[in-house]
Amino acid sequence: MKNKQTTTFKNATGKIDYTLMNDCMFHSVMTQNGNVLKGLVCALLRLKPDRVHSITVLNPYELGSDIRDKNFILDIKILLNDRKVINIELQVRSQRYWNDRSLIYLCRLFDNLEKGSPYSDVMPAYHISIREVLSSVFVNFLIKKTEKSTRKSIYFIKRCSSVQIFYLRIAATNNE
Repeated sequence: MKNKQTTTFKNATGKIDYTLMNDCMFHSVMTQNGNVLKGLVCALLRLKPDRVHSITVLNPYELGSDIRDKNFILDIKILLNDRKVINIELQVRSQRYWNDRSLIYLCRLFDNLEKGSPYSDVMPAYHISIREVLSSVFVNFLIKKTEKSTRKSIYFIKRCSSVQIFYLRIAATNNE
């Protein structure tokens, strides 16, 4: 009988072929590990962990309401505390129409009322972009807040509490 060696994350060594900057790895880890997802959401939204009562991963497919409408596949779509809809997008490569794409994703999230519901029931929608490059077009609409300890910048849409876009600028990397 062969001696079977078990490797765990605690004693693993060597090169990491795929990091969280890889779309598949990011999606897999965030949707399968509630603690990691909660930690990321708390860090990005500056929430204390005890303020998060539930995080539900939702279907990331955003179908158009008509056959001619564009469909979208979001990276991570969640419902936070049964009250806020959040989309987290990882985009490590520059993309020409990222601003438009981010706004469309956010608008689809914000369009969350059911027929007959009062407008006061609309759930706040958040779009979080994790990117290497912050698009200059959004800077005019955003408030920049920089975390002193990490020097990470987070940007918020000015004067709007129900709809927010967050950009987290990440350092460039050669790994995916």
